[in-house]
Amino acid sequence: MRCKPGLLSIILTILLTSSVLGQESLEQAWEQAISVSRKLEAEGYKINSAQATREAASAARMPQLAVESSYTTMSTTPTMKVDMGQAMQGIAYAAQQSGMPQFAGNIMALPTQTDMPIANQSFGTASVGVIMPIYTSGKISSLENAGQSLTQAAIYGRTASTSNLKLEVAQAYFMVQRVEKLHQVALAAKSSLDGHLKDVENMLTQGLVTKTALLSAQVAQAEAQQNVLKVEYSLKTAKAAYNRLLWRPLETPVSLVELQMPNDDQSVETLMDAAVQIRPELSQLAAQYHALNSKADSIKAERGPQVAAGASFTYLENDHLATNGYGQGTVGVVWSPIDSVGRARERATRNEAYAVCKMRDEAANAIRLQVQKAYNDNQVARNRIGIAKLAVEQSEENLRLVKEQFKQGIATYTQVLDAQALWNQAHSNYCNAIYDALLASYTLKYAVGTL
Repeated sequence: MRCKPGLLSIILTILLTSSVLGQESLEQAWEQAISVSRKLEAEGYKINSAQATREAASAARMPQLAVESSYTTMSTTPTMKVDMGQAMQGIAYAAQQSGMPQFAGNIMALPTQTDMPIANQSFGTASVGVIMPIYTSGKISSLENAGQSLTQAAIYGRTASTSNLKLEVAQAYFMVQRVEKLHQVALAAKSSLDGHLKDVENMLTQGLVTKTALLSAQVAQAEAQQNVLKVEYSLKTAKAAYNRLLWRPLETPVSLVELQMPNDDQSVETLMDAAVQIRPELSQLAAQYHALNSKADSIKAERGPQVAAGASFTYLENDHLATNGYGQGTVGVVWSPIDSVGRARERATRNEAYAVCKMRDEAANAIRLQVQKAYNDNQVARNRIGIAKLAVEQSEENLRLVKEQFKQGIATYTQVLDAQALWNQAHSNYCNAIYDALLASYTLKYAVGTL
């Protein structure tokens, strides 16, 4: 894939037969970029979060244990008023009948009302309880489905981000190779103009050309030198951009493996149909739709009967109680058939789901157009290669003939410079056609969802 067809077969043979030890392939670049990508790492945390949401929904089926403890101090000791009047009258009457009038009189002399403490002024309490849902009208299963769909959406989101990263790496990869080839073209053009300048200087010494030819050759040679410098800086920038995607120091040396042109022989209709089935963005939106629908189902289930069983043990620090520890068991039912707020929340969530469904339809339509455009760009880029290669051959032959004619005095120096400009343009077009086609092929793979 060198820019000079005269050397093309030799260089291709060297590339195919020589070892690529130390060179980095596109697959290796993808693997490195994926392993260090902070964005993909963040997508992984999103997956973990969605999985934790589903686990939380499943955990609602299990018994929930709660332990509580407190210590209380009151300003005074709690008491209650006790009226002993009737009891004392009964005792006095019994004593009177038993022949103990003095004892009966003493009893009646006692106060009939008194304050009796019922709790300590400072006391502690502790309790442990277990509650377990028995029937939730499908609320828990709906939340589990929502969590599962959210997990799938997060996984599809990471897949989409991976494809985006791979395309970005491919773009940077081919940009480095493109600019390297353009740098070779610039060096070859400068070398050609250096030779032309020497020819003009020799011919000027012999009086065969005017000083105008020398000045024109010098200007053209200086412009070629500037172009070399410009392309060299562009190459440094391209390599730095490539290293950034792989999280390497920007000045890290870059040596890349040349890639063969992939075969693309499927029809555009087949590719569009495949893209609608494969693209992770569409699967992500579908999963989000199912998650929202399941969430709406869980909100609806809240209006149904909610049955739960519970058991607890409570300890109360109280010196006035015969027993300080108490156990209890409970079965409870909550039913809210009329819940306007819940119904409104359900409608809001359903509408969100419908919106995501329409977004998926719109995205599918846009993806079909994206595939169509990528397919057309790929076809145009591939067709350009043959035309550009022919133009390179013609420009080389034209430059060779014009230089010979110039040395023979039958062509002007401006014709030489024009021929050199055509050579430069033809070789640049050929390099760009090659890497435009490579990039278009991988862009098509991305559009279909197979990258």
